[in-house]
Amino acid sequence: MDWDNIEKLLEKYFDAETTVDEEMLLKKYFSQPDIPDHLKQYTPLFVYLKTANNEQAQKSVQLPKRNWKNWLSVAAGLLLFFSVFNMLEKQKREKEQALAAYNETVRALDMIASNLNKGNQAIYELKTFSKTKNKIFNPVNK
Repeated sequence: MDWDNIEKLLEKYFDAETTVDEEMLLKKYFSQPDIPDHLKQYTPLFVYLKTANNEQAQKSVQLPKRNWKNWLSVAAGLLLFFSVFNMLEKQKREKEQALAAYNETVRALDMIASNLNKGNQAIYELKTFSKTKNKIFNPVNK
């Protein structure tokens, strides 16, 4: 492979635009013994990347056992949260229903008061009529 292609691949590599195959080509190229001097500075990087794929952990990692008590406390917390939320929503709905009932009652009482006022007006007019009629038909004796 010629140097121009390797230099172009290096530019693509450092711009994070290479494919997996192109990276494999770079690793293979830099594992050769005869590398030009101006490219030798990149040799440790690609040799490390080639060997890093084969590394394995020396120790095994022990994950902690899951304790059902922890999950139980989480479930209890969630249950408490949703219960409080549900109770607050229920109180809100009841308050809205009570307000609607109150407004309907006020409207009904206003209607009754209006009709009673009409009746009172009619009674007043009837009383005036009765007084006038009595003055006309029952004159006062002197």
